[in-house]
Amino acid sequence: ATFFGFRREMAGLADVLAERVKPEKAPIETAVPNLFIVPSGSAVANPGSLITGLKIARALSVWRGAFDRVIVVTPPVSVANDASVLGHEVDGMLMVVKLGTTPRRVTERAIETMATSGVKLLGCVLTNSERLSGIDAL
Repeated sequence: ATFFGFRREMAGLADVLAERVKPEKAPIETAVPNLFIVPSGSAVANPGSLITGLKIARALSVWRGAFDRVIVVTPPVSVANDASVLGHEVDGMLMVVKLGTTPRRVTERAIETMATSGVKLLGCVLTNSERLSGIDAL
């Protein structure tokens, strides 16, 4: 959201899940045609606890009804369980791996975590890659 010039203190997902903002009011239009963003929202003590339960399912349902595609960005699988929890509420997950920064073993563990939690992993996107391709890039 900061890439689009949104302030960190703007209402967003955390505010929707804490029921301070209705899901319908959370998406913010960007300068890119047909692209709306729901920022992370207000800081909370335990953000992971907000994404469990019916509130996230309801919010995603509202957004699915309003938009053609709903893309959810989560913290890395190795840092928080958000991706594993949200993975059950979405159609599939894409893992983004930064070449030269994310160790191969961390990537392998993240894939294992997704598989054992029953999340449908659609694929991986490798960033920071200029010359390498295929399995040798990892």
